[in-house]
This record gives sequence, C-alpha cells and structure tokens, in this order.
Amino acid sequence: MKKYVKYNQNTNEFEEMIKHMANLCAIPSISIENDSKFPFGKDTDNALEYALDLSKKFGFNVFKDPLNRYGFAEIGSGEKIIGILGHLDVVPAGDESQWKTSAFVPVITENELICRGSLDDKGPVIINMYAMKYILDNNLLGDEWKIRLVFGIAEETTMQSMKYYLKDFGDPYISY
Repeated sequence: MKKYVKYNQNTNEFEEMIKHMANLCAIPSISIENDSKFPFGKDTDNALEYALDLSKKFGFNVFKDPLNRYGFAEIGSGEKIIGILGHLDVVPAGDESQWKTSAFVPVITENELICRGSLDDKGPVIINMYAMKYILDNNLLGDEWKIRLVFGIAEETTMQSMKYYLKDFGDPYISY
C-alpha cells in the first residue's frame, strides 16, 4: 500500500454518503431470534441487503451467508485479509416519548445525523464503505491484501452472526 494519500471528499459525495447513512438508519433492524428463514429478523436482513446492494454498486465483491446470518463486502484479491467488523443491528428505541424525534426517522441538520444507529454502528459502516471505495477507485491496495467489511446483524444481542462468520471463514490477518 502507498504510504499516504490525502482523501478529499467532494460535497456531492459527502451528501450522498449522509443519504446512505440515513437510509440505512431508517431500517429498524432490531435483532430478534424468532424466524427460521431470517435468524435475526427480517429487518436485520433488510439492513444487510441494503449494505450488500450498495457494496455491489461500489464495485465490491459481496457474499451473503446462505442461512441469512451475516454478509460481507470486499475489495482486493490477496491472501492477507484486513477485516473491518461492523454491525447493522440496533438496540430497541425504548420509550420513544423520551426522544425529540422518532428513533427510525432520520433527521439531518447542518452538523448531525440523528437516528438510531447513526453512531453505533450503521454510520461507521457506511464511512468504511466509502473509504474502501476510495481505495478501490485509486488502486491503493497492494496485491497481497484484501479488505473485507463484515456485516454482523446480532451484535446488540448474542454476537451469533460474528460467531457464524468466524466459524465459516476464520480470523482475518488483522482487523478492527
């Protein structure tokens, strides 16, 4: 990889990124374990599908577990995997009368995106996707590397989605 490249995100790309964050945050992906087809609930699967579809549009390779338990997006083809572990499930809104806005109706101000999941962890997932897109678009990844963004969908409850991923694929070379 190159040592240092300054990333200058233009205004249109920044606004598009915020729109993707808001769209993902609007999905009430509260992990529940009561569905045989969608082990962590249909809404978590909807969030996973949104992330995978956006990843495809960015030109990433994507994988969805055949049992709907996790997914990932990746760039590069090397043997060494840089793993980015994210999650798309959120905790319940709780008593929404205590909220100034609805938990799943994004509010975008000049300086904030207010919605359940904007900081934990849907917003950071989208930011990582944009960073990966920049790396891909500018050919900044060495041949020996692959970057894989793993989308967990049960982090707020049992961590089972990540446990299934690790069982199926093992540990990345390095991760955060």
